[in-house]
Amino acid sequence: MQAGANVTAQPALVVGSGGLAEFGADWPSWHKSGSKLGFVLGMGDLRQISAQPGPLEVGDLLFASGVSPMQFADYLAWSPLPTNEFLYRGWDVSGDETIYLGVEGGSDAGQPLVIIPASDRVEGLAWLPDGSGLVFLSNREGDRNVWFIRPDGSGLQQLTRQGGVVGELALLPR
Repeated sequence: MQAGANVTAQPALVVGSGGLAEFGADWPSWHKSGSKLGFVLGMGDLRQISAQPGPLEVGDLLFASGVSPMQFADYLAWSPLPTNEFLYRGWDVSGDETIYLGVEGGSDAGQPLVIIPASDRVEGLAWLPDGSGLVFLSNREGDRNVWFIRPDGSGLQQLTRQGGVVGELALLPR
């Protein structure tokens, strides 16, 4: 580094994924308090980090130390309620996918809300703004549609019948 000048590093310094695309931080989700951010590191390491992290911090595990709930996990979403609950999709080598309701510091994978066969794929997951339920995209029963389920795992219901493709899933806060 040289103040006020552009300098070429020797050897060249390359910043990028370089074949490590699956080892980034994905699916960020703010905690209702605004004090921390949840995210998925790599292919399933559910983590949280302070809203004001120090240099080189990677955060802490969302589950109790030593708990490895799923082989793979993604679509992390903190509850919109002032709780320490979060949703995520997990799956293992069988290929079946499960939407879980996890609890920060929990000693297991959390409560399974719905199991989706590998052929049906979950592609998106979001809480309703009032916390009364969640919606997710899946191609269950054919085309990609929006589904609803309550946080206790009841009330699974298909909300759309597009007969085609539904795009990305996003809910606006209240």
